[in-house]
Amino acid sequence: MDFCLSRVSVNLKNLSGEFFMTHSKWLIAMLSLGAIGTQASAEPQRTVFTVENQFPRWEQVEAGARVRFVEATVGNASFERTEVVPYLRYGIREHIAVQVGVPVVDISPDRGSSETGLGDIEATFQLRAYEDIFGYPYFIPHLTVTLPTGDEDKGLGAGDPVWTAGISYGNKLYSHISWVLDARYRINPNSDNQAMVGSSLLWHVSPELDFLLEGRWMNNTGSGGDSSEVQVLGGMVYNWTRDLQMGVHAGSGSGDTDALGMFRLSYNF
Repeated sequence: MDFCLSRVSVNLKNLSGEFFMTHSKWLIAMLSLGAIGTQASAEPQRTVFTVENQFPRWEQVEAGARVRFVEATVGNASFERTEVVPYLRYGIREHIAVQVGVPVVDISPDRGSSETGLGDIEATFQLRAYEDIFGYPYFIPHLTVTLPTGDEDKGLGAGDPVWTAGISYGNKLYSHISWVLDARYRINPNSDNQAMVGSSLLWHVSPELDFLLEGRWMNNTGSGGDSSEVQVLGGMVYNWTRDLQMGVHAGSGSGDTDALGMFRLSYNF
């Protein structure tokens, strides 16, 4: 009886070994395809006031649209500015991304007529200059240039190119909380230049859901010349699928800005 059991045990081991050897190539191929599929997913930017370590993969395309809204009061006049910005983002290399946005602007003042038309086209370059092996911390220099395609007389554009250069630093506080600090300097040819410092706190609730709290300080913002402003923004980002992401943000400011918000949809190819 013991001899029969031992023969059965040996035969089972031989069968399992043969099964593994026969199907190992298929198993490795399936796992490899799964890994490639995981690596192929791009990572849209979730923050508004900062640039975080979310980049498309090499030669991947991210397409989407942002709706930006600002309600402000300058002197005794108030207005609403809405921008619908279709954009494309492309991974030139693994650590380099370029993004182009074409805004359509609508300005509705409480006095006078509304204006609608093409705004200043935006081109943004992002470089992941340093990233730790675990993804945090990281440094990302970035540059945004706007082209004078909007009508300056109607308030749809700046009239000249505007350059904004900055650097972003990000790290993790806990496994589910990360933060980003972003310092920028904007060169405005027809007005005073601006210094900006923004910070974002992200709570990673799940792989699909993130909550955000963001703040930004800017100088030379209002009609008073050297005035400064602090803006605060709260939001959430939800991944409907691996490729489709939605972001909703809303907040206010301490200066001329009464309310601001943004809605974004993005899809990765």
